[in-house]
Amino acid sequence: MADDLSHKYLLYLRDTSRQILFSNSSGAGNYSKVLVEGRARKKNRTFSRITDYSMAKLESKSAEAYRADINLQGKGFGLFCSAGILCGSYLSSRTSRKKGRSGKSFKTLAAPVIYGRIIFEDNGECDINEWIINYDLATCFYTEQFDESQEIDYLLNEDKVSGSNTIREIEDVIEGKEKDSLELIKEQADIFVEDFSKVAETQYEIVDTPLDAIKLGLEAVENKEKRLYYCKGDWIFNAPIPDGLNTYTALEEIAKELANKN
Repeated sequence: MADDLSHKYLLYLRDTSRQILFSNSSGAGNYSKVLVEGRARKKNRTFSRITDYSMAKLESKSAEAYRADINLQGKGFGLFCSAGILCGSYLSSRTSRKKGRSGKSFKTLAAPVIYGRIIFEDNGECDINEWIINYDLATCFYTEQFDESQEIDYLLNEDKVSGSNTIREIEDVIEGKEKDSLELIKEQADIFVEDFSKVAETQYEIVDTPLDAIKLGLEAVENKEKRLYYCKGDWIFNAPIPDGLNTYTALEEIAKELANKN
């Protein structure tokens, strides 16, 4: 009985940690443009967060990847695997407090669709224990279409939106999945992009590499055009580790161990 209560409390702590961690990008910046975030003043490093590595290629160079991950952790960064990368532009409504005027401006999208933190063992082997929908990305598409007074009603009314239903359905599919479910995760990323391009009322174009997607996306923002560019597949990128991710990962691992024992 005591063990059962302890397990349930641990699951409660894990779920609470997850909600806090992935609902606001806690301290890790905006994950809707995380692939270029913070690079505006360092033009020569604009694309330094993306790679042309797939998960299979990373695993073939496990020793080098392990050392790279250690170096990144010293800077508060980590290695992640993305299922799909979506880039482009969207219109964001903003009100100027100083001038008292409202208007719309083109904002950058440069983001993984679904992603997972790569966890390394001392021997260089790696795994992914959790796949995360990019909620910041979804939020951009919602807020482009609706102001704050309309947004909650839109999200809760299932007759009006397929996007919110899509998130719930994808969450159900990817929950508990790990690295060996990568093909399934990529399928879910495709579903996300297909549905949310309709929410954004913008058709997407498929491109071959993450670099192509990001460059074209930045051009769209500069030219003030609504465009979406989608790079399918799995891709490795580095980014700031959200505050609390290590705590959440530890709770998740303990919960799995207890579940296996029971």
